[in-house]
Amino acid sequence: MPQNKMIDLQNYLFEEMDRLNDPEIMEDPEKAKAEIARAKAMGSIGSVMVNNCSNAIKATKLTVEHHGEGLQEMPLLEAGKDSLR
Repeated sequence: MPQNKMIDLQNYLFEEMDRLNDPEIMEDPEKAKAEIARAKAMGSIGSVMVNNCSNAIKATKLTVEHHGEGLQEMPLLEAGKDSLR
């Protein structure tokens, strides 16, 4: 499984913007329609990924603020008290 980072997402989105600005693609109605659909899909997936990272950051902040207390009540977090030591 690839270990992509947020910078990779940013690069993919910029590459898609370049394709949307490519006259060769956008002048062909079929290619343009396909590229626009692809861009919408990438934007949707990108939004989900950004929200997921935002939630992970919030969870990490809470963990640090509470020194790991109460993590047993948050089973969706993979980190436990041991990871803070």
